[in-house]
Amino acid sequence: MKNFMWHFVILVFIFINKKIKCYNIILNNTKFLTSQTKEIDEPIFSKLEKLKQDEKKNKKYKQEESLKEVNTNALELVKDFFFKNKIEQEEEEEEKKKNKLYLKNDVRANDLDSFSYIHNNNEDDSSNDNINGNKYYNNRKQNDNDNNKGDYNNKGDYNNKRNYSKDNDKDEYNKYYTDYDNNDYNNEENYNDYNIEEYNNEIKKEKEKEKESDRKQMFKLAIELKNGSKKKKKNINKCIEIFQKLITDKNDKITRSSYYELGKIYFFGYKNYFFSYKRNVNLSLHYLQKAAMMKNPAALHFLSFIYFYDFHKIEENKKRNEKKYIQNVQNVNNINNINYVQNLQQNENFIKKSIEFEMIAASLNYIPSILTLAYKFLYGINMKQNCYKAKKLYKNVAENVMNSDYINIPLSELDLLNGENLNMHNEINNMKNNEEEILEFLNEQIKGGDVMAMYDLGKKYKEEKNFKQAFKYINEASKKNNLLALKELGIIYLYGYGVQKDINKSIENFSKAAEAGDVESKCYLGYIYYFIDGYKNLELSLKYLIEAASHDYGEAFFFLAEIILDISMRKQYISDYVYEVVFKLYEHSADLGYVQAYFREAQLYEIGKGVKQSCLNATLSYKFIAESTLWINNIRQGMDYYLEKDYLKAFYTYALASYEGYEIAQNNLVYIYRTNKLNNVIHPRKIMLVLNLLYKQGNYKALYEMGEIYKEQNKEELSVSYYKLGLKKGDLRNLLPLSMYYEKHKDHDRALKYMNYFIKQRNREKEISNTKLEKIKNVLESTLLYFRKYKLFFKNMYNFKQKNKVQ
Repeated sequence: MKNFMWHFVILVFIFINKKIKCYNIILNNTKFLTSQTKEIDEPIFSKLEKLKQDEKKNKKYKQEESLKEVNTNALELVKDFFFKNKIEQEEEEEEKKKNKLYLKNDVRANDLDSFSYIHNNNEDDSSNDNINGNKYYNNRKQNDNDNNKGDYNNKGDYNNKRNYSKDNDKDEYNKYYTDYDNNDYNNEENYNDYNIEEYNNEIKKEKEKEKESDRKQMFKLAIELKNGSKKKKKNINKCIEIFQKLITDKNDKITRSSYYELGKIYFFGYKNYFFSYKRNVNLSLHYLQKAAMMKNPAALHFLSFIYFYDFHKIEENKKRNEKKYIQNVQNVNNINNINYVQNLQQNENFIKKSIEFEMIAASLNYIPSILTLAYKFLYGINMKQNCYKAKKLYKNVAENVMNSDYINIPLSELDLLNGENLNMHNEINNMKNNEEEILEFLNEQIKGGDVMAMYDLGKKYKEEKNFKQAFKYINEASKKNNLLALKELGIIYLYGYGVQKDINKSIENFSKAAEAGDVESKCYLGYIYYFIDGYKNLELSLKYLIEAASHDYGEAFFFLAEIILDISMRKQYISDYVYEVVFKLYEHSADLGYVQAYFREAQLYEIGKGVKQSCLNATLSYKFIAESTLWINNIRQGMDYYLEKDYLKAFYTYALASYEGYEIAQNNLVYIYRTNKLNNVIHPRKIMLVLNLLYKQGNYKALYEMGEIYKEQNKEELSVSYYKLGLKKGDLRNLLPLSMYYEKHKDHDRALKYMNYFIKQRNREKEISNTKLEKIKNVLESTLLYFRKYKLFFKNMYNFKQKNKVQ
C-alpha cells in the first residue's frame, strides 16, 4: 500500500509539472493557417475544362448538402468526409500538374484556401514553405536537425521542451540583457604610421571587453542570488549590492536592467536581517523611473501598473494617517468637495501617465504591455472600447506564440487559490525538497523488480535532460510491457533523445502501447502515418486518429481537421461544408483543452468561414493563445509566495497579472484581498473594478464578493441587490447573507428556508481541510450555522403562537 501511494504521488507530481498530453505539432504544422488571407488568381482554362470543373463542384456540393442534413456530430462528419465522399486522387493529381494557382490578398467565397498560398505540386521545389503535396508536413526533418529546436518540436510532450529551471533562466537573461555589438578594431589604412597607437587601442579594447564580460557575469550572479538556485543560496542583500555596482559604471542594457531589478526588489519587499521585512516604495519608484528614462520597457510597464492601482498614493497616505485614509475610503460622500475634485484630477493625471507609459512599452514590443493594451481595448478600461484593435494586438502575440518553439500550459483551475489546490501544491513543493529521498526510494524499488519505479526514474531523468539514463530505465521497463514505458520509448525513438532516430522502432513501441489501449500512442501513430515521409498511409492515419478521437482526445480532432484541409487544398477546392466540418473539429479540440485549436478557431471566427463571423469570439480565442507565453511562469510563482506566507508579494504578483488581463490572477487577487484583509494595501474601488471585469467575463461568483464589499461599507441595499443577482446566477453562497438580511427584517420564515438550503449545500461539498486548525475552524462554523438555524426555528414557532393568540 505504501509503494502504491508513492507511485500515485510521483504521477501527480509529473502531471502538474509536465502536462501529460500529446502536443506533438511542430513549428511548421502550426503555421498551416497563419499567413494573411489571400485570394486565388485563376489562370485561363479552356471552356471544356471549366465546364468539367463546374460539374464536379456541383456534384460535390449536392453530396455535401445531403450529408449535412444527416450528421451534425463532428466525428461522424469526419467519417462521412473520408469514407462516403470518394476522392478521385488519380484524376485530380493529373489536373494539378497541368494547372497552377497563384494567390492574391483578399478572400473570395469558395476559394481554394483563405489562409495559405499554394503552388503547383513540383517535387524539385523545396526552397520555401509552400504547401506542395507531401512536402509541407515534412519540414519536421529540418526542425529535428536544428540544434536549437530539436528538443522542443513536440508541443505536447513537455519533457522535450526547454528546461525553464532557475539555472536556465540565466541563459534567458543573458539572451535579453547581454546582447552587445562586437566593436572589433579595424584600421587598415596607414597601419605602419600608427602602429603604436593602434596597439594601445587594441589593449584598451581588450580591457573593455573584459569589463563587459565581467559585468555580464556579475549580472548573472545577481539574478541567481535574487531567485536562488541549486548552486547559489538566495541572498537579496548581496544581490542588491551587485546591482548597485552595475548601475554606477555605464549606461547600457545591463545598467537599465539593474535599475529595473532594484525597483522591483524594493517594491515587492524582502526578508531582511533579524526576521525584519524591508520595503521602500519611494526608492522603488526612483529606480524604476531611472530605468524608464532609459527606455527599459519592463520598467515602463511596471510604473504603469503602479499608477493604475494608485499604489504610490496609498503608501503616501499611510505615512500621513492610515486610520483617516481608511475612514475616507469608507465615507466618500463626507469628503470635502474641493479635496474630492483635486483627488479626481490627480487620479486622471496618473491614469494618463499610466496609459502613456504602456503605449511606449508596447511600441518597444514588450509582450505584457501589448496584452495590457489589448485588454483595455477589449473591455474599455480608461479608453474607448474597440474590439478590432484588441483583436489585432492579441492576434500579433498569438502568432508569435504559434511560431515559437514552446507553447506554455495556460493558467487553469489548478492555478486558483483555494484549499484543495493549496494542499496539492504544498505536497508537490515538499516532494521537490525531498528529491534525494525519492531517488533513494525508486532505486530500492527497482532492486526489488518494481517496473513502475523503473519508468518513474527514467521519466525523471528525461525531465532533467539526462537522456542516456532515461533511455536505460525506460527501455528496461518497456521490455516488461509497461504501457507508459512503451509509449515513452516510442517518443524517444521518434525524436532521437539519447539514441539515434528510428521511426520503425518508434512505430513498433507505439503500436504495442496502442494495442494495449493507450490513446496518446494512437494519436502519435496517426501523426506519423500522415506527416512523415516514407511512412505515409492515409488509411492507417485515419484509423488511429479516429480511434483516439472516439476517446475524446483533443489533439486527434485537431489533426483530423488539418488532414481534411490539406486534402481539400490538394483538390484545389474548399467548400463551405468543409469549413463547417473543420470548425466543429477545431471547436471540439479546443473544448478538450488543445491549445493550438484555439488559434484555428479564432481564424475561422475572424473570416466567417464555417461559422458566423464574430470579432468578440475571434478576440477571445486569440487572447487564450496570447496568454500561453513564458510570462505565466512568473504568475504561477504567486502560489509559492502564498504557501510561504509572503501574502504581500503574492498579492502584488497577482495584481500585476490582473492588470494584464489574466482572469485566474484576478480571482486570486480578490481571494487574497478577502482572506487576508488587505484593505490598507489597495483602494476598494480598484477591487470593485476587478470584480466588475470578472463579471463581464462571465464569472458570476464575483457578485457575491461585490455584495460583501458593499456590506462592509454599510451600503445594505446595494449589497442585497448583488446577493440576489448572484443567487439567481446559481451561486449558493449568497443564501447565508440573504438569510441574515431577512432575519434582520423580521421575515423569519424566508430566513429559515434560506438557511436550510445553505446547510444542505455545505454538507454536499467535499471537505478539503487537512490541518487540525482548519478542521476546528470548520467544526465551529458548522456549529454556528446550526445554532442560527435552531434560533430561527424557535422564532418561527413563537411568531406562529402569537398569531394564533391574536386570532
